[in-house]
Amino acid sequence: MVSHRGYSHRGELLAIRRRALGLSQPALAAILGVHESSITRWEHNQRRLPDMVFLVLDCLENKPENMVSLLAWIAKLQSDEEQKGGEETERD
Repeated sequence: MVSHRGYSHRGELLAIRRRALGLSQPALAAILGVHESSITRWEHNQRRLPDMVFLVLDCLENKPENMVSLLAWIAKLQSDEEQKGGEETERD
């Protein structure tokens, strides 16, 4: 695996890793839950590329140590969403 840290063209690295996994841009977009145009923009360095994308790629490359980090990140997002929902209900 090629590290993304310190890589001057993160978008290029994303494209390299996506192709190494045999994924098309639409396939990676579906996995990440983003629009296909986001992948294109990230790969062309037109938009900031979230670190989370590389974490997902690590997991797809069967790196179990990164799966734990990804699951923790997802759990935090869900918890944050639930707290926001609870706050809105309390205000009603």
